[in-house]
Amino acid sequence: MRISSVWATFIMIGCSGDPVNNNGSSEAGAIYQVECAVGGAKAFVTDCAFERGEGTVVTLRHRNGSFRKLIMENDGTIEPADGSENISVRTLNDGRTEIGIGEDSYRLPVAL
Repeated sequence: MRISSVWATFIMIGCSGDPVNNNGSSEAGAIYQVECAVGGAKAFVTDCAFERGEGTVVTLRHRNGSFRKLIMENDGTIEPADGSENISVRTLNDGRTEIGIGEDSYRLPVAL
């Protein structure tokens, strides 16, 4: 399922999040800490990582080693890389984007 969102903003604007690798880059390999609620948790904690891969692939990593791979198209469309689960995307009042996949949710800064 393809869902359009504000992803073009994330691709075009430099990151203002907290880089884990401290290189300040939005290029492939850059990793940023993001808020998540994994496994159906209600509370969000800054316990996950957003990693840019090659091309349009990004990975959302959990502390326990599990992860979600997504495809972020240049036109702002986002979909799961494996296509197995539906994605919900919504913009929060503070401008961040919340992504839901199965029982997992992620909150990404405006400029990632």
